[in-house]
Amino acid sequence: MSSEPSYTSVRERIFEDFWLRDRTPVGARLPSERELARRYQLSCPTISKAFAALASEGWVTKRQRSGMFVAALADLPRIRRGPAQRRIGFIVHSLAHIICHRTLEGVELAANRQGCAVEVASTHWDVGREQQQVEQMQKRGVQGVVLYPGPRPRRGVEYLATMFRDFPIVVVDLYQPQMKRPHVIFDNVAVGREMTRYLLAQGRKIIGFLRFSDELLYRSVDDRLAGHRRALADAEEPFHPERVAAVDVSTRDESCQQSLDRLIALKPRPDALIALDDESAQRSIVHLRTRGLRVPEDVLVAGFDNLQDAILTEKFPTTHPDFVRLGEHAAEMLLERITSRDREVTGLVLSCPLVIPEKQGHTQVRSPRRKATSSVEGRASSAERKGVQHSALGIRSREAGAFGFTLIELLVVIAIISILAALLSPALSKAREQARGITCINNLKQIGVAFAIYAGENEGWIPPPLRTSESPNVWMVKLFPYAGASSYAWPTRNNIWKCSAWRVPAGMDDWYYGMNYRLPQFLGGFGDNERFVQLSQIANPALMMLAADSTHYATAGDYPNSPTYNGASYRVWEADVQPSIGTIDRTRHRGGANLLFADGHSEWRQAAKIPTNSSDPFWTQ
Repeated sequence: MSSEPSYTSVRERIFEDFWLRDRTPVGARLPSERELARRYQLSCPTISKAFAALASEGWVTKRQRSGMFVAALADLPRIRRGPAQRRIGFIVHSLAHIICHRTLEGVELAANRQGCAVEVASTHWDVGREQQQVEQMQKRGVQGVVLYPGPRPRRGVEYLATMFRDFPIVVVDLYQPQMKRPHVIFDNVAVGREMTRYLLAQGRKIIGFLRFSDELLYRSVDDRLAGHRRALADAEEPFHPERVAAVDVSTRDESCQQSLDRLIALKPRPDALIALDDESAQRSIVHLRTRGLRVPEDVLVAGFDNLQDAILTEKFPTTHPDFVRLGEHAAEMLLERITSRDREVTGLVLSCPLVIPEKQGHTQVRSPRRKATSSVEGRASSAERKGVQHSALGIRSREAGAFGFTLIELLVVIAIISILAALLSPALSKAREQARGITCINNLKQIGVAFAIYAGENEGWIPPPLRTSESPNVWMVKLFPYAGASSYAWPTRNNIWKCSAWRVPAGMDDWYYGMNYRLPQFLGGFGDNERFVQLSQIANPALMMLAADSTHYATAGDYPNSPTYNGASYRVWEADVQPSIGTIDRTRHRGGANLLFADGHSEWRQAAKIPTNSSDPFWTQ
């Protein structure tokens, strides 16, 4: 089956038609997405992504409800006009993963410093598609590529060893020696060694290890296993092959659970586990608990990549690879190769420190503060009893000298402090409110990542706000296991589902965020409120709201002729037009609301700027 062209190639075609061939003047309106979709015989989402790429580079600008217009390029010094614009590529195995986004951020930082644009393409873990993307970028005039490859078949032929030898390519993270390319990687051998040493230092002698199956070359995990074996040899501990369990990448979650069951069935049972990464570590923790084991008491689980603050809630030993720095170094190396035409195979190895939670670190010996303070106070009281004089104006110590205060002086100081407190109180209140708002935005960002992980494991589909025929039936409960909860049960949820700026009224359900109720209707037809949605169907994900601060349902006081809807809303509507559907809480944070969009970003928006028209791209596109 032939696949649709990448939006990057469509972007090139639009650019050629309207900038190079026709010289469309600045300010001119471009054809609509539907018009271009008909002209090029492509889908609207592909045209939309191409427009988004042109907008990010400064070639077009969007005017609300008017369309796309040619931007004033003279005001954009970073963008070079016409074919002279320098471009490099970033090809990655999966754009859905946060570490790939961080690497892309580093590539763009380095490229922007040198006035380069970055084209992005995803291979979806397919080596054949990866080769095609490299070939297409080379044909389009991209000057070189930063490649984040996927895993390789262990017995396969590496195309990079013989093809594109005159095309600059720098490989990151999963580099294999047979690729024979410049590369930037992390020192995963040292990481595996240090993590094992840490577990041994915690008294864990029986360490299980998860890796991918022998059919795949997966550089980072293979290197960690090599480091693990070195640490065991250093400690004169035997290596037991049966404690290394293979995980099938095609059925990763199910295979991981089966491997864990095999490990915990061993005699003796492992008292520690080195997982594939942080996501598999968290899922391993959840599975081990379902088997009646305590974590970390019975099994201490370790992960990699430091995703805990981004998308996870469990705390366990992990590592801190700087993927932004990885991308920066790779792009700098690529641009240098493009300029010098150097083809020597060189590599850069970056360090990767451990991150140890406080509860699992070494216990700090702390002095008993209360007892020490009491002892000091006792001695002071004895001295005061010997040297205090009473006067009509106040109390002064003989030994206090110039540091003594009269009663009047103390009253003046107290008055000044009270005035300062009154002056600072609004500022402190505002700071607290801002802190709550920032926490709430971070909550929504993590919920967005949970949506992305759910979509990644379900062929791009995400749940609707409600699906009455299933259990669990509400969107957020379906996402619990993808955001750190141990099950679908409501008590297992964590704090990312709670907004500290909203106090739930007594007797109401404590929903804090609602999902866009128009989304399944828009993609499935009006009235089809329970339709699953594919994120790829959304033409402008950066404009469409996915979830937001939600109000409670309307009450009988709001709608005297309707029954009371006593609860907070798990869904949001464009306006409070129905008593059974909540809307966005437009006053929760500084006269506005926090919003999560379908592309994963979250932001605060003033109440007046939140659309209430159901035809606006904010709701339906």
